[in-house]
Amino acid sequence: MGSSGTSAAAAGHHGQATRRDFLYLAAGGFGAVGAGAALWPFIHSMNPAADVLARLEQTRWKDEALATFGRVQAHLEKNKVDLAAARMRFGATLAINPQAETFHGAGSEQANPMLSREYRKGFEVPSSAALV
Repeated sequence: MGSSGTSAAAAGHHGQATRRDFLYLAAGGFGAVGAGAALWPFIHSMNPAADVLARLEQTRWKDEALATFGRVQAHLEKNKVDLAAARMRFGATLAINPQAETFHGAGSEQANPMLSREYRKGFEVPSSAALV
């Protein structure tokens, strides 16, 4: 008699799942769950700290601040900054006077000196009033 091209062992399991298939699926599932569990602390560390979120809740610019934080976070991640090792810190919320280009209100006396510095000759940055 001629060979039909299939072995007797293979013919008995055609269309049925085998123990090996189950072991492959189970191992893959455990691996996926394990990888997720291992990566969760790194993913969770990228969220803003609880004190930052609490402070943002008190500001009227919460949505804008969170959007800005998201852009900063994406920029740092894109430039390979390890956010788990280099935690971001936020200071006081500052109000700016756009005409005078200075801060006003609480914390302004510390923030205003940081708006500019003493530049070397030939590398001075002109003020906006000098540009008009």
